Amino acid sequence: MTFMPFMFDRSATAQLIKAFDSPDRQPAQLEQLRKIMTADIYNLPYGYLDQARRRAALMLPLAQDEKEKDLLNDIYMTAFRRIQRIHMESRP
Repeated sequence: MTFMPFMFDRSATAQLIKAFDSPDRQPAQLEQLRKIMTADIYNLPYGYLDQARRRAALMLPLAQDEKEKDLLNDIYMTAFRRIQRIHMESRP
């Protein structure tokens, strides 16, 4: 677990997650984050997953086109499923 708050994190993955809120976000950034989440989901910290889920849910109604909406929904569902799995695995 990282001791640095997410808003101060400057890693490449954190910057991709923060790009959700920017008005000049690119579909390529969302696609890159989706690839990271698909290939390396077990190595992403819980905080990254939570931020990706929250920000994707907030940006879904504001999607610019259908492709972006699909990418945001895919990121949201991937993060949501992994968070649920983490909660199930941590039960006694």
